[in-house]
Amino acid sequence: MTKGSDGTVPKSLWTSLLLLFVVVAGATTYHSRIHTFGSLNWLSQGPRSIGILAACGLALLLAVTIVWRVRLASLHKAIIWGDQIVVVTGAAGGLGSALVRAFSERGARIVVAVDLKPTANSNAAKAEYGIKAIQADLSDSQHVKDLASAIHREFGKPTVLVNNAGIMHGKPLLELQEGEFEKSMKVNVLSSYYTLREFLPSMVEADSGHVITTASIMSYIPISHLTDYVASKHALLGLVESLHYEMKKSGVSFWLLVLGKLDTPLFAAARVPNFAELLAPTQDPEYVAKAVIDRLEALGNGKGGLHYLHLPLYARFVALLKAMPTFVMSWSKWLTAADEALQAKT
Repeated sequence: MTKGSDGTVPKSLWTSLLLLFVVVAGATTYHSRIHTFGSLNWLSQGPRSIGILAACGLALLLAVTIVWRVRLASLHKAIIWGDQIVVVTGAAGGLGSALVRAFSERGARIVVAVDLKPTANSNAAKAEYGIKAIQADLSDSQHVKDLASAIHREFGKPTVLVNNAGIMHGKPLLELQEGEFEKSMKVNVLSSYYTLREFLPSMVEADSGHVITTASIMSYIPISHLTDYVASKHALLGLVESLHYEMKKSGVSFWLLVLGKLDTPLFAAARVPNFAELLAPTQDPEYVAKAVIDRLEALGNGKGGLHYLHLPLYARFVALLKAMPTFVMSWSKWLTAADEALQAKT
């Protein structure tokens, strides 16, 4: 596809596509014989009429698809990884650690790995690959303000923010100790609000950037013994989706990672039967991290919008359970032994 000197699609191409759309629409929606949905006599004339209608409908769909694809291509701005300053929370292990390595290997200028715990890699290895580790209590508002000041001062304004910090107690609600429910909300939800408050304004100003939030299938479905964790993941889903609509005119892209069980320390206590593992396989965090990077590259910079990454495949359909009768949800949980298996601990 040829673009103009300014990187935009030539007007002549837009004109041709518009004419194609008008011609096809004139042969279908506005055709004199089918100008109303009530005119069924024409359809009763036989297979030939139905075939013409189907062909015109497909042509119209093709024209709309071409226009949409060309429009997306004209807006695409490739991510220049050498310019990216990435902040990953919950980076001491699991998915956070995998994301840190993935961003670094892809060539990000700086990857700031933030966690209350020290990260696993050596300081020398971190420095060699542009990884900077910072210990911080993300559940404390003042600590996050200090963290943001240090990052802005030493590295610049982040262009990618990954809110991945999370904890899980794996207890029934009435067995939680004093302060444990509050801690889940502070680490899993409030930390995301604190980092958004500090890092999002510069992205909005630049009209570009990515905010990636680790959600879960438990953002949609309830699980026994994980009430505090499930509540926090529901809250994160609402936070990001609502924020997207507040920022819909911005070029900042918001991502929700809707993930199943991961092979990470967070789910180390989970015991899933073999048949349930076939239905809902455990995901390798390295694979998930690579999928995140690939999706970012495919989208590019400056488009904005709300985007979802569902892994594994069944995660695409968990939201549908909300619209079904309660017994369907109960049956699916029985089939996967979710209420018995996912009693994970931090």
